Parts: sequence; C-alpha cells; structure tokens
Amino acid sequence: FLTEAQRLSQIEHPSLAKVVDYFAEGNNLYIVREFVHGTDLEQLLSTRVMPLTEREAIAAVLQIVDAVSYLLGRKVPAIFFRELTAKNIIICKNGQVKLLDLGLARAFSSQDSEALMRMGSLDYASPEQFSESGTFDQRSLVHSTGAILYHMLTRRNPALSPFALD
Repeated sequence: FLTEAQRLSQIEHPSLAKVVDYFAEGNNLYIVREFVHGTDLEQLLSTRVMPLTEREAIAAVLQIVDAVSYLLGRKVPAIFFRELTAKNIIICKNGQVKLLDLGLARAFSSQDSEALMRMGSLDYASPEQFSESGTFDQRSLVHSTGAILYHMLTRRNPALSPFALD
C-alpha cells in the first residue's frame, strides 16, 4: 500500500486527480485525493436527454487518452489504470476531464497479468480481460476507451447493448 500510495502521490497530470495524502489508521488504509468539482460521466449521461456531441465526446476522450498515455509512459514500473469507468471520469464545467479512482492502479508487469485480468468494471472491460487464457495489457485500455466513447455518443452502456459480444 505505502509503495503504491507513494507512487500515486508523485503523479502530476492535469487530467488526473492529485493524491495529497495517504496513511494507515488501525487496519484501514486511506488515500486522500484533491477535491474535483464536476459531474461523473455516468451521472452526466444518465441525466442528459441527448448524448454528448461529437465535439464534446472527442474532447473528453482526448483528455482520457492523454492521461492514460501518461500513466503508461511513466518510467519502470509503468502505472496501469485498470478501473477506467464512467464513474471514475469527472467532467468539470469548463470541459476539463479528471480521472479519479487510481486506487486500482498499480505497477504492471507480465507476471501480474493472470492475477489482474479479472479486475476492472464489466461495463468497459475487454472480453479477454475476464477469460481464462486472455491477456490484460495496454490493448485493454484501447478497448475501454472505445467503449467509453461509444457510451458518450449513444448514451448506451456497451455492456448492456444488444451488440455487445457474448
């Protein structure tokens, strides 16, 4: 926990909520992040009458891709964001996007892939992420990002879509 929390506290990116403190109290572990004023993407999509415009969706996805690219580009060990969901994406009034819950981010290596492949949200996870012999790597983030873009443009959760793969 302390190693991961320290690593997360060193991350500086405009689209990532900053970790401002971390500590253990009794048997509980805490990570404190900056307060981000905005609406999570899941709530935004459920309350809008229309989907996001192409311009809004592309602007948001570009910020998400930039943040995820930053995480993957960190020097060894790379940070791998496994919980890329609409609940963890905050859209601020000025259009700024912030990814919140990096509590499921961790150092990623090929030895971890089997243990990690079942982690993450079903809504945006790649099919191979939950298979017995599947892989879990950067390609999973490409799938998750595409699923989020689909959700923004259609207001349909891809996991619940009739076109979702079985």
